[in-house]
Amino acid sequence: MDRVAHRIGSAKALTKGPFTRSTPYIVILVVTWLLVGPRLPLANIAGSSVRLEDALLLLLWVYVLTRWGKATSGLPRRGVTAIVAVSLLATAFAVIGERVSLGPSILYSLRPLEYWAVFPATYFVLRLGTDKHRTYFVRVLGAVTLIQVGVAAAQAVFGFNIGFSKFSVERGAGLTAGPYELGAICSMLAIFWLMRRNYPLAGIAALGVFLTASRISIAGIVIGSVIAIVFSKGKTPAAGTMRPKRVVNVVLGMLLIAGAGMFVAANPSSSGALGDPVIGRLQDTSTVDSWTLSGQVASSLEMPNNANEYYTLAYGSMPYLLGEGGFASTGSGEASDMVRFFRWHILIDSIDSPWTFLFGLGPSFAGASVDGSFVRMMVETGVIGLGVWAWSIRRWGRSLAPALKGVIVALLVGAIFIDLLYSLRPMVLMWAMLAYGDAVALATTRSPDHIAVESHAPSRSANSRKFDNDASQ
Repeated sequence: MDRVAHRIGSAKALTKGPFTRSTPYIVILVVTWLLVGPRLPLANIAGSSVRLEDALLLLLWVYVLTRWGKATSGLPRRGVTAIVAVSLLATAFAVIGERVSLGPSILYSLRPLEYWAVFPATYFVLRLGTDKHRTYFVRVLGAVTLIQVGVAAAQAVFGFNIGFSKFSVERGAGLTAGPYELGAICSMLAIFWLMRRNYPLAGIAALGVFLTASRISIAGIVIGSVIAIVFSKGKTPAAGTMRPKRVVNVVLGMLLIAGAGMFVAANPSSSGALGDPVIGRLQDTSTVDSWTLSGQVASSLEMPNNANEYYTLAYGSMPYLLGEGGFASTGSGEASDMVRFFRWHILIDSIDSPWTFLFGLGPSFAGASVDGSFVRMMVETGVIGLGVWAWSIRRWGRSLAPALKGVIVALLVGAIFIDLLYSLRPMVLMWAMLAYGDAVALATTRSPDHIAVESHAPSRSANSRKFDNDASQ
């Protein structure tokens, strides 16, 4: 209640600073690029690559800072601030212990704050803008859904070597860094569209999850959907009148699904090429065996003392470990799980003192990929960092509309086996969706200066209903 009242009280302050008719479209265009655009390298700083998306996020920060102190009292920034503070503290201890280098560790520590810029920037423009801007944002999410799933279908079904992932031909990866990332994005979008009763787009997004053959994403979409429906008391929001544009969307979605069905019927071999790998991965799940066997291999190796030694051990030894002398000699086990758990064993076993248990081994110690957000939190920032992340996620999700609760749950389920909470596209989508939800929840009346205000702070249940009933836009 207090958080909503603060936001309403600062509504007129939002008009201060640069805001033109093009501002909402520029911000939404930047967010769209962050969701589907190529990741172009610009420079190398402190051993880390600076890419175009970093420049775009900086642009969002410039816009946000023009309003800082004027309309930020209600933004959920405490969690992000706490995460960054703990990460920087862990960096200091790790640098003193010579486990990580200062530059990369600081950059890793600031990453959550960098991604968070999407939330206030999107919130400001959607709150300041008209219903037309919020509708435009929803349509952009629809376009992102179609683009990502369309590219994934071209990769997995037709064998086109496009996209940014080396796995894009074996499994659909869309325009993301890999199948797991696309699986998380599609599961979040599927729940979003499901709770808006846009079933064609929900089905297309769910198809995207299937194209990735990501088992954890399939679990995420199921669990997240259940959470969303339970918190909405078993009811999806009313669809409202079938406006002409909505009818066109439904018809186009049905035609797309029907076209895909006709293609599979006309090319029986394609259904096997698509379905067999997914079914095979689901049948090949042997998590307990993979954990036990990878632990046996890891226990025979000397634990690393710093980030460079870990990189050599975790990545440099892969050719041997994937050959007959490594995992193959231990018996059964699924390959991707064996590699993931092997790295987990090394990282967890490297926490060898009460000090590293509390503050971790330092941000950047685990390198580019841990294949597990919560393991990365524990390893790099210790139990304190893990606790701060849990506290922050609870703060972010406690007052959300049912659809967005389901979205966050789907993201967290996927984060068990992939670094989603440290990945660009999933976090940009999450923050953009949360910003949209908050902007819609407060846009219950319109003042003469086109600011969404209320005469009193609405209840969060009212906010949730406002978000849900916005499905006709």
